[in-house]
Amino acid sequence: MTIIGANEEVVGRIVLVREDISANVNQNIAGIRIRKIQVLPEYVEAFLSTRTGRNLILQISRTATRVNMNLKEVKAIKIPIPPIKIQEKIIKIMERARTKRKQNLKEAERLKKELNDFFLKNLGLVYPEEKKENVFIAELDERLDPYYYRPRFKRVMGSFRGGKFGLKKLKEVIGFSSKQIDPKKEPNRVFK
Repeated sequence: MTIIGANEEVVGRIVLVREDISANVNQNIAGIRIRKIQVLPEYVEAFLSTRTGRNLILQISRTATRVNMNLKEVKAIKIPIPPIKIQEKIIKIMERARTKRKQNLKEAERLKKELNDFFLKNLGLVYPEEKKENVFIAELDERLDPYYYRPRFKRVMGSFRGGKFGLKKLKEVIGFSSKQIDPKKEPNRVFK
């Protein structure tokens, strides 16, 4: 379990490491060994990964420069321990959910690629081939950071030049609201 992290997303991450796999822990991680007589390791991992489990973890964590908790606090986390048969059922449900999630993520990536290809084709753009290059000299237009001037970004902008449609900066096609709302004075007002 991660016990020190930059934010709440990091602290309390759980991963089950089998005994036959060699693994290391450091000051950011608590290695937890489960007494298999009372509870299945997969159940503990599944429970602590749920919203309820995450909330229990976040409740004991503290935020200073980084979100953290200590081993004494980790040991104090209380979890329900149902009979082994129910634990096994919960594990199977979690495994099915994870399998489904992986399938959905794979499908989402496929659809994202399909949408990207559709845009490139219908806008008449040719996306440049990715190359790994170092930048040593660049003419600076607006920004001073080297990340902005990476060759791959230059190639992307170059691909737009041959497109079917003109380019506009976002500021030319969007507007920003300058309205301000004081939620204490107008708690029911909707910001548009």
